[in-house]
Amino acid sequence: ASDHGPSKPEESTTITVHLKLRDQAGFDKAVEELYRASSPTFHHWMSPAEIANYGATDEDFAVVKKELESHGLATAEADRENSSIRARGTISQLESAFQTSIHDFEREGHFFHSNVTPASLTGAAGSLIKSVSGLSNLPLKSHLAVVKDKQTGKARPFIAVKKDTTPVLSSLFTNACFTSAQSLTLTTQGSSPL
Repeated sequence: ASDHGPSKPEESTTITVHLKLRDQAGFDKAVEELYRASSPTFHHWMSPAEIANYGATDEDFAVVKKELESHGLATAEADRENSSIRARGTISQLESAFQTSIHDFEREGHFFHSNVTPASLTGAAGSLIKSVSGLSNLPLKSHLAVVKDKQTGKARPFIAVKKDTTPVLSSLFTNACFTSAQSLTLTTQGSSPL
């Protein structure tokens, strides 16, 4: 990307500040138990209230919110698990709050802004933050891969789903998402089976 220099200080943008969990090890263990077949919590997915038990404390949440607001950022919304806060402010307010510089860039005809130095929230709140998103507005590319014909370079056509006047959904979809490993042979269009 080519750097076009500092972003307009008065330009507004929205960010999301992600707070560290107060009990990361406990949360990781609880999630692990959700997937262990012999666990009493196997596939008993956590509610927002249960997730909140591992989230930042109300006090930590208040410290982060106060620090953001002390730089003139408007805190818009927070999630129920105390894990993130959305805030809105100008580029200059974000640069002040996160001790960074934000520049405008151009890449492949697309313009975006991004921080050019690592971001760290000022004050005691800095140690309570896991990450911040929104300092860069570079759009992410899709991870969709399209199979191309090696000879022509053109995308191979998608295989149409069977059309039926009275479709049986179980013939098109499955609810067997958490089964053990299986071996499958996939037939492709015009090449050897996988």
